[in-house]
Amino acid sequence: MASDTAIGLFECSGLTVASEIPLSAPLSADRDHFKADVTVALGEEVSPPFERPSADVVAELVLEDYLWYTICRVEDGYVARLPWIADFAITADLKNVTCHPVASGNSNLIPIVVPGTIVAFLLALRGQCVLHGSAVEMGGRALAFIGRSGQGKSTMAAIFSASGAALVTDDVLPLEFDESTDTEDTVLCVRSGNQIRLREKAATLADRFGEDALVSLTADARHAVLPTCTQLDRVPLAAVILPRPDREHFEVSARVLSAGEASLLVGRCQRIEGWHGPDHLRQQFFDVARVVAAVPVFEVSIPWGPPFANGLAQQVLEACQLDRALSRRTAAPDRR
Repeated sequence: MASDTAIGLFECSGLTVASEIPLSAPLSADRDHFKADVTVALGEEVSPPFERPSADVVAELVLEDYLWYTICRVEDGYVARLPWIADFAITADLKNVTCHPVASGNSNLIPIVVPGTIVAFLLALRGQCVLHGSAVEMGGRALAFIGRSGQGKSTMAAIFSASGAALVTDDVLPLEFDESTDTEDTVLCVRSGNQIRLREKAATLADRFGEDALVSLTADARHAVLPTCTQLDRVPLAAVILPRPDREHFEVSARVLSAGEASLLVGRCQRIEGWHGPDHLRQQFFDVARVVAAVPVFEVSIPWGPPFANGLAQQVLEACQLDRALSRRTAAPDRR
């Protein structure tokens, strides 16, 4: 980095990131940027073509014929290409990232993309299990909501946080495994971020955090609210919920999934989709099996708003029979 460039130090999903670009992430308590796990530099603008940086594809996401991202191995590391946003050149040791914004593109999304897609990719290549999900903490244990985009993960995190739970993470759910005992694994959720980003249809939930709640509009047109966050760096996972928004029924219903079905559905909820390498796919399969063996996984049909019913968090806990195990303040009325 240039010596005259301002450097911010951020906490991103367990990584300390020194960045020339202000990120949508909490500032680190440690101010020594030389101790950072990852350094992000701002490079020159580019006008990359809508094609792969190389033929060696590591991961790629294409939805309805639109390329969301392609991440390829190149001679000196990796290039993550997000059309209309930026090219991210990543060194082979995963310690340095140079962001090349797309000329006349959506560079305003870079502060969100780095703590999201880029950090999730770095964690995954470092061998960590990273799911697409949000999580809250109650009484020292975590409840996770996972799924693909638009399935209600952030909405559920907001509903629980407004009912007294503490936020662990939103959007990026890094997991670790505690192997300190000879019995079953303890799955740990890594604290990540300090805000919940809500889509327009769920934005009214921000009102439940009170008049003093800090709410802002993000670059990707989400409504960001700052809830109470957990004070724990790692939170033992108690259960996983796959939300299923339901606009036809008025009662919460839940079913616990068998190990086979849970493995299949959880395996589809990786934060970075479209991995090509067999070694990484094998590791994902192994990690998902460990999660499913350690905690129950529920598929929960949830009456969907807006408006969202009061007491919905408690109804979800009761439907999953988790109300005794996760009882801390979740029975409190929604804040208004």
